[in-house]
Amino acid sequence: MWAFIYSALLLILWEVFEFFIKIIEPSLNVAVDIFAGLVGFFLAAWLYFLETQFNLTLYLGIVALTLLLSLWGFLDFLKKGYR
Repeated sequence: MWAFIYSALLLILWEVFEFFIKIIEPSLNVAVDIFAGLVGFFLAAWLYFLETQFNLTLYLGIVALTLLLSLWGFLDFLKKGYR
C-alpha cells in the first residue's frame, strides 16, 4: 500500500515540478501521465508478485519500449516547444 502512495505522490510531484519549470502541458496530458505511471506501477507489482523466473526478452522489450516512448515524448517537446 505504501509503495502505491509513494508512487502516486512522486508522479504528482513530477507534474508540479514540470509546471514550476514552465513546461506547460494540457490538463489531459498531465492526467494521462499520472494514469500511465500508475498503470506502470501496477504492472510492475503484478510482475513482481507473479514470482516467475527472470525473462530477459520481456525485460529488454520493456526497456526498449520505455526508451522509445521517452524519446518520442522528448522530440515532441522539442518540436512543439511547450515552454
